[in-house]
Order: sequence, then C-alpha cells, then structure tokens
Amino acid sequence: MREHFNVMLDRLVRTEIAIGRRFFPAFALCGYAGFVTAVVLALVLTIHTGLSLGVLLVMTVVGALAYLAVVGVTRMITGVAALTYYHHEIAILAATGVTLRVMHQPVLAYLDITVLGIGCVLAFGRVGCLLVGCCHGRPHAWGVCYRPSHAARGFPVSLTGVRLFPIQAVELLMVVAVVVTGATHVYRGGRPGEALTWYIAIYGAGRFWLEFARGDSGRRYLAGFSEAQWTSAILMCAATAAEVAGLLAFHGTDLFMTAAVLVTMIAVAVRRRFGVPVMYRLRRADHLNEVADAIERALSAAADPTTVSRTSLGLQISAGCLDGFEHYALSAPAGMMSTPVAITLADLIASLRGHPSGYDVVPGGDGVVHLVAHATRV
Repeated sequence: MREHFNVMLDRLVRTEIAIGRRFFPAFALCGYAGFVTAVVLALVLTIHTGLSLGVLLVMTVVGALAYLAVVGVTRMITGVAALTYYHHEIAILAATGVTLRVMHQPVLAYLDITVLGIGCVLAFGRVGCLLVGCCHGRPHAWGVCYRPSHAARGFPVSLTGVRLFPIQAVELLMVVAVVVTGATHVYRGGRPGEALTWYIAIYGAGRFWLEFARGDSGRRYLAGFSEAQWTSAILMCAATAAEVAGLLAFHGTDLFMTAAVLVTMIAVAVRRRFGVPVMYRLRRADHLNEVADAIERALSAAADPTTVSRTSLGLQISAGCLDGFEHYALSAPAGMMSTPVAITLADLIASLRGHPSGYDVVPGGDGVVHLVAHATRV
C-alpha cells in the first residue's frame, strides 16, 4: 500500500502542466484556479444571502490590490517575490474591512465571504505547493520524491530523491474541510462573523500543529516557534478576545482551540528548556537542510578523507563509500555528541539517504560517532 501511495505521488508532481500543446507553470495555474473558485463561491453566497453584487465586486478589487501590494512590498524589502500566506490573509481582511466600514456595509457578513474565498485560493495554492515542491514536509517513508526538474526551479538540490512527507496535501484537506463547513454555515443563514472566527480558530490551530512537520528552510523563528505559529496563536487570541468581549458571537470551540494551542506552546517550550537543548535545533527545518547539504558535500569529496562538512551548530560530517556501504564520521563541539544526539543524527541521515536496511551506530574515539549503512537509496 505504501509503495502504491508513493508511486502515485511521484507521478503527480511536476513543475509544468500541459494544456493542449502548451505547457504552463503548475503553481501559477493552481493560483488562477483558486481565484476563479473563490469568485464563484463568493457569488453563490452573496446572491443566496441577499448581499450586494456591487459591493462584492469592490471587495474583489480591493482584495486583489492588497495581494499585489504585499507582493510588491515583500519584493522591495527582500528582493524576492516570496508568498507568505498569513501576510496576504491579514492584508486582504484588513483592507476589505476598512473599505466596508467606509462604505457603511455590514462588515462581518462580507468578511465571512472574504475569508472563505481566501481559503479557496489557499487550498489550490497547496496543490501547487505539492506539485512543485515548496512548503514540503520532512523525510518520511510515506511521501514524494522531487526530481532534478524541481531543483532547476528552486527546490533544494540536496533533497532531490529524498522521500518527503506530503504535508501540503494534509493542509489542503484541512482547508477544504474548513471552507466547506464555513460556507455551509453562511448558506444556512448563520450569524455574521461566525464563519470568520471559525476559519481563524480551526485553520489557525491546524496550521500551528502542522508547522512541526514542515521541512522547508528559510523561514523566521522566534523563541523556537515559526512565524506562522506565532501568527496563528496571535490571531486566535485576538478573535477569542473579541468573542469574550461581545464583539463577535461566542463559541466554546474557538476558546478550546485557542487554549489548546497555547497549552501546546507552553508544553513544547518547557520540554525544550528542560530536555536536551540542542535536540530541538538539530531537528529544526533549517538545520535539517544544512545536514542534507553537508552530506552531499561530504559524499562528493569522499575520495579525500580529510574533507569535512560543517553545519551552523558545529556538527562535522565526513563520508565515504566502500563495498556497498556508506560510512559517516560525525563529531561535534565538546559535550554536544551525547547518545540521544548521536541517535537523532543517525535517524536523520538514514532518512535523508533512504537506507531501507537500517544502519549501525558505532562510538569512536575523541567524541567521534560512526554511522554505517547500506548504500542502497530508495
């Protein structure tokens, strides 16, 4: 079953999609499909609830301008037109809310439709992410392998051929469930603002927990939690506070999900503080990618045993191949290479190299740990 699942995913992923005799960027096509779906959903809900199509048109234009503004500002600051979901969600909701207030329109009723439309775009965006390899998961036995054609479009070269858990697909399913439930609530005449708070609470909680399974690097962290995790928690707290204050309809589910996220943050922080401190940093997505790069460099220089690759934590890796086995020598700053750390690194390297027959960890002298595994990669 696992093999069939993996093969299906491997056949699915691609950087371009053929329409007729022409090829189009897969991610861009998914974005366009998401926008069209969002407009159709907004039209259906607007007509059914008796709201104004003219106001909906204004909202669509304002939302598109807010999206383009975020892309432009991001490019000015970073030099790259990176897409960060929460930046766009907050900008679109804020711009739409202000516009509706100025137009003296029912803000919450239209924001319900707006946030569900944003969810449609996100759902198709995650399909695009799965196809092209962005926002990917960590190495896992169940997953997808991205090809050199993906690396040519920006996917990490050191992760090509590494089976990665399809976390994009999990988020896609979650977003679809959230949008369908919220749209059903609006269609049946629910109170204005309930779909908005539902989306913020349920998507926020799901995104917070899914972040632990993300394997892509280059994202910002604060106190051990990613920017998306902090944003999820802040938005959920703000929405729950508005419910408690009577500004929005109160729902126990929203309060429960917010409390669950905050308890998770506290529990994770305590575990990291009183456990083995370096373990968290070893497993973090950015360091995982550093280890993958270090392995590739070490294997490329395997003929020279004096060549050692290093990561930002000071982990040193040298490698070689002999008689169908791969051998890795691992060392680290004094006191860092404990048994749990060695086992964690061995698991990480084995998963990155895809060793189906397992591996052996052998302690060496001077704090060096040796990892020996079959060179067969799947």
